[in-house]
Amino acid sequence: MTSPQRVILLGFLLSALMAALAVVLMLLPPGSPGVSSLTLNDKFMHFAAFFLIVLPAVAVRPSVWIWVLPGAIILGGVIELVQPYFGRGRELGDFIADTLGATAAVPVGRVLHRAISDRWQLHKAKRAQ
Repeated sequence: MTSPQRVILLGFLLSALMAALAVVLMLLPPGSPGVSSLTLNDKFMHFAAFFLIVLPAVAVRPSVWIWVLPGAIILGGVIELVQPYFGRGRELGDFIADTLGATAAVPVGRVLHRAISDRWQLHKAKRAQ
């Protein structure tokens, strides 16, 4: 595996890790250890989580936004639908924050890709596939 391919794989793994972490944290019951100590605004946390789910994948391979963005939005919707089964509330505001965070990550990821593409020779990985 070439270095550019490793960077791309790392980007996808970071996105998957962020998605898994978001699912776990958003399904923990209120008052769980570590959850109640978060002092940041709930909507900001949703925005940031979904921003960080989409950003790494788009930064290493901008064309995947067409799949990653809808996938993240669907994930946010599913999380909101099942939260009541985990002792949490279902909120449209959380879903909107999820959607806005995921959507905001696309242009930022594309700009970041331009900044890192030459450094990590990601354009060579595209030709190799």
